[in-house]
Amino acid sequence: MHWFTADPHYWHGNIIRFCDRPFRDVAAMNAHLLAECRARVGPYDDLWILGDFTAGRLCCTNRLMAGVPLSPDRLIPRAL
Repeated sequence: MHWFTADPHYWHGNIIRFCDRPFRDVAAMNAHLLAECRARVGPYDDLWILGDFTAGRLCCTNRLMAGVPLSPDRLIPRAL
């Protein structure tokens, strides 16, 4: 299956206010977005994340990526 999403903005606290997202804080937003991803995307699916993935530091991003339900050989991080 091929999945596409854009601009989840993990770790971006201001995006909650900017876009009127229904979360009390960044931790709640991150947990919800990741749970939704895990519920749909299988380990051998293709997941394309377009736009801004995260506004966090590299250590936070790496920790988050560990929770994405993809087989390691399916994950290709790219900075364009």
